[in-house]
Amino acid sequence: PDGFEKARAACQRSIFEQDKEKAVPIVALEFLGNLEARQAQALSEKAGELLPELHKVRLSDKSDDDKKALMEPLQEQRDQYFDEATELADSAIKRFRGLLDITHKMHKVLTGGEGDVVCATNTERFALLGSALKRKAIVMCHMNEKWADIREVLEESAEAYKEAEGVSFDFSFDPYASINHMQLAGVLGESVANSQQLIEKCQESARRNFNKTLDFFPAVMVADAEIAAYLLAPIEESTDEEALSVNEQVAILVEYFESSVKDVPRTSRQFHTVVQQLLCLAGFLKKRAEPKRGERKKDKDLKLLVMEKSIVLDAVATELSKL
Repeated sequence: PDGFEKARAACQRSIFEQDKEKAVPIVALEFLGNLEARQAQALSEKAGELLPELHKVRLSDKSDDDKKALMEPLQEQRDQYFDEATELADSAIKRFRGLLDITHKMHKVLTGGEGDVVCATNTERFALLGSALKRKAIVMCHMNEKWADIREVLEESAEAYKEAEGVSFDFSFDPYASINHMQLAGVLGESVANSQQLIEKCQESARRNFNKTLDFFPAVMVADAEIAAYLLAPIEESTDEEALSVNEQVAILVEYFESSVKDVPRTSRQFHTVVQQLLCLAGFLKKRAEPKRGERKKDKDLKLLVMEKSIVLDAVATELSKL
């Protein structure tokens, strides 16, 4: 984000300065961790933007020496962006895990080490950890790391979001964490117990939150839940002539978004966030679908179907960016 260094410095001052209420440092740590995770993703995207320039030089008719002179600074800048992005993502994850560890230790102190005393889970902090881990996975995708390594981080992210879900039958239930958990589970090819009921609960809660706030994000969560349902749907090769084409799937998902946010005031930045989320999910699926040498035909066919979902989400993002 713009102004990252100034915002980071302000957070660090809040953390180290004495606070009479003993509250600001914790809030500042949470804010700083979220800021670092966002900046990590932004830097990895900047690194990605340099790739076409490198390809352009590589394919040019310039001499090898001229190519080297042009490519070296671009590659150095790209490597620097990735190094900084990795460091920031790891820092954010470490902060949130540290805060959760403190919470766990305080629970033990308050309960005297007994396990029969209820202590509320800090769901918001788990959601922040889930987000930081997801952004770490995005950085890894931009760095073209192996799917097995990316998958491990996404599994941790999904688990953190699951911890952040809270109680699904409580009126304080926030659909954000649940939707993210289900979307990532779908990307990973994992099932979620009672997913359809959870999706309906998320949509009900999102609509209720929208009626209270009239805000864009609760409105768009109704469509986000449909994306979760789409990702969780079993991937099976169909011989049914009535099976939906890619274009038909795209049209249905785009309609969900259009109907969800119709007449809802929004900024271009808010809508850009939705588009970027879809592109990230598509990117995860694309990595999952990467072929391996010596794979069985069955595995290759499955990956083609995974790739189809990636193509669909990418197309949905493209259509939404036109709105």
